[in-house]
Amino acid sequence: MMIGPADAISVVGFPFGIKAGGVYPVWATGFIASEPIIDFNNLPIQLIDCRSRQGQSGSPVLAYRSGGAVAMEDGSIATYPGPVSKLIGIYSGRVNAESDIGIVWKTSSILELVRSI
Repeated sequence: MMIGPADAISVVGFPFGIKAGGVYPVWATGFIASEPIIDFNNLPIQLIDCRSRQGQSGSPVLAYRSGGAVAMEDGSIATYPGPVSKLIGIYSGRVNAESDIGIVWKTSSILELVRSI
């Protein structure tokens, strides 16, 4: 799945410890805020614009589409009969307390960390 600036993403977690239905995470939706192929501050970080809050650090960040035509990285279009998602990375907080700009460690950095262990 291709993603770019202004594409929708979701931080799937437990803001302020809130659980939907007693056990399910809350999907806070926002947008890609920086170029996915560019590392922020020379780190494997992606910026997002999302009203994420305390309790969501460590949450997966997904590009989720409910189905239908989805643009792919190779320029093609794939059609899905149901939901499809792509892991963008792991949410680790906002750039500062007054901002909705959040920091996401890219999937590539998480895979590198796991392989190094």
